[in-house]
Amino acid sequence: MGKTHSSLGTLTTAQDDYGPVERNLPQMNRRLWYWLLVIPFAATLVPPIYARRAPEFLGFPFFYWYQIVWIVLSALIVWIVYAATREPERE
Repeated sequence: MGKTHSSLGTLTTAQDDYGPVERNLPQMNRRLWYWLLVIPFAATLVPPIYARRAPEFLGFPFFYWYQIVWIVLSALIVWIVYAATREPERE
């Protein structure tokens, strides 16, 4: 097992059942960012958790403003994941 350098990034060589496997570490790290996209999904998956009237915010019941907040947070999380996973621009 060792490390080599290529134009794509640092490759590590690992052993599996079929022989040595090279993995691109930057690409593997980028994939981990996609797990952030689960947060908005999980936060709105079970409506009984947030299906209530109180507390109200600016006259909106909790049920509505909770979902509105998650729309904004979802857009922010998608932007963060996009920025963290996009390919570097090539000249």
